[in-house]
Amino acid sequence: MCNSHNETMRSGQALVMILLLLSVVITIGLAISSRSVTEVAISTTQEESARALAAAEGGIEAALAGRVATGTTVNVGTTGTYVVAAPSQYGAGTQVTFAEGVKAGEAATVFLLAHDTNGSLVVNNQRYTGSSVVVCWGESGSSSVVPALEAILYYQSGANYLASRAVYDSQGTGRTLGSVAPDGNTSGCPTGKNYAFKKTVDFSASGLNIGSGTPYYLRLKLAYNGNTGSPVGVGRVGTSQFPTQGQLVTSTGQAGQTSRKVQVVQRYSDPLPYLDNAVFSGGSLNK
Repeated sequence: MCNSHNETMRSGQALVMILLLLSVVITIGLAISSRSVTEVAISTTQEESARALAAAEGGIEAALAGRVATGTTVNVGTTGTYVVAAPSQYGAGTQVTFAEGVKAGEAATVFLLAHDTNGSLVVNNQRYTGSSVVVCWGESGSSSVVPALEAILYYQSGANYLASRAVYDSQGTGRTLGSVAPDGNTSGCPTGKNYAFKKTVDFSASGLNIGSGTPYYLRLKLAYNGNTGSPVGVGRVGTSQFPTQGQLVTSTGQAGQTSRKVQVVQRYSDPLPYLDNAVFSGGSLNK
């Protein structure tokens, strides 16, 4: 009877051990299965995200090339689909910024006149009517890059189309361009960046002196910052607003359950750069 009791005890212990072992095996199996399902889901999402982004970028390329109608879903095979929204206005308002940065020798153009549907400048009620603007440039805290600013204002005076310029540099006349010093603070600069320098550019003073002429556009160039892109921002003075500076193009790509959106700013075309070094007339060109 004792032996029978011992065998029962051993059988019970073996059953408990088997159940514990099965519990461990099931737990490990469920963990592996759950991890596999999660990894498959993540992999699928990543793949769909990459395909959706590729589709959205394809939509941007097609929109910039004028090859797609807005609001129409376009199938790009196994990649996915994209929809390009109708372009919206960009830059119209109280400030115009070039947060991507401007390198030495490049130019940032701020249009003071509106554009028509063909992309040509037109003098109408949408133009900037203020007599000055606030220009901010450089990045606060960067002691190794101290750019100077050259402002070139194109305007019409009577039948003539002229260009006037001024240079602003915190380093004074010690550098080759010569300059007027920037303002002593950066209050009132456009939002989004911590600018290092600011100058209120008066169209009738500060070396520009356009008199009663009609401003067309302002080209801003930086010097002494090399290949380092420094931010540039322009704010209004008074209540007049800047006209549209371009269009904001938006494309949304879709692949499976994942969507990605890409936005690109298409600014109006810059005037030819050789005009920065010439004064010209609408009637005839004189030396």
